Amino acid sequence: MEEFLRAALHDPRRGYYRTRGRPPGRTGDFSTAAGLHPVLGRTVAAWIRAQGGAAPRAVIELGGGDGSLLDTVLRTLGWVGRRRRRFHLVDASGPMREAQRARLRWHRGLQWHETIEEALAAAGGEALIFSNEFADAFPCAVLESTPEGWRELEVAQQPDGTITESLGAIRSDIRGIPSSALAYGGTATRTGTRIEVHAAYAEWLHRWVAGWRRGALLTIDYGAPFPEVYDRRPRGTLRGYFHHTVASGREVYQNAGHQDLTADVNFTDLVHWGEAVGLRATRLETLAGFVASTAPHLLRGADPIRDRLLDPHGAGVAFRVLEQVRDPVNPASPPPPQARDPQGF
Repeated sequence: MEEFLRAALHDPRRGYYRTRGRPPGRTGDFSTAAGLHPVLGRTVAAWIRAQGGAAPRAVIELGGGDGSLLDTVLRTLGWVGRRRRRFHLVDASGPMREAQRARLRWHRGLQWHETIEEALAAAGGEALIFSNEFADAFPCAVLESTPEGWRELEVAQQPDGTITESLGAIRSDIRGIPSSALAYGGTATRTGTRIEVHAAYAEWLHRWVAGWRRGALLTIDYGAPFPEVYDRRPRGTLRGYFHHTVASGREVYQNAGHQDLTADVNFTDLVHWGEAVGLRATRLETLAGFVASTAPHLLRGADPIRDRLLDPHGAGVAFRVLEQVRDPVNPASPPPPQARDPQGF
């Protein structure tokens, strides 16, 4: 499954994220929280301000979408706040970079990069980093609980073009990634329960974090800690979005390269994977809690759209915000520790 998702989402010629060019709207993608209301961008700006004058000057956004989040952040910071910082955008999608340039052309000095390694090199290894709906875009392995334990979902394309599913042994590279769900044990859950492991995110984190010497990482995405992330969806959270229609089950195999495929983020895994490479988790809260604790002034007055976005029974709790800090690192210090054994929690 992971390889199918990798090709459908990230293939350089046909992958959804590499080739999509339609902005959010009736015929394009679903709008993200940043495009629905400025409260998220204003809160991220407040988070940047709260880091203080001693924080790194560079600010990096990962996967900036159509640029609406950074647009709000920049406008909220104001002229003085913008002059104190240097802003970088990381996005591998050519069409998205063009959309970002069009929206953000009013702000001079922005730098675009295809990888976070490039952005960190330009920032001298010190940066504040934030993302919205970025972690969920990584391909994931899908595991199913059986009487014998967790098994990995494998998919194959038949000569007639149909996709078939089967269950096999979990690959060694997935077993080598510490996962809260794997540590829990498949036999302890109901047979047929499915979970996702974003091992590709853990591998990505290991690749670049050694080049990050100081700063903070803010991750905003839909999901929850384990096991809450699967409480409502025992068959897993993998789904697709095609022209504002939700695809589930075997529908996720249709329209490969033309629909967004995503799964909820297991924030317990993100915390543990960060700890394995030297990141210290300092906060994990709901989106509504993040706004209330970071920028409570934004909650004043009546605002129906804002209130729907922060609804404690809806998106306000479906989205979580994780802050991880990279304490100052000596460039000559030893490399970060390797990932722990899956049973090590």
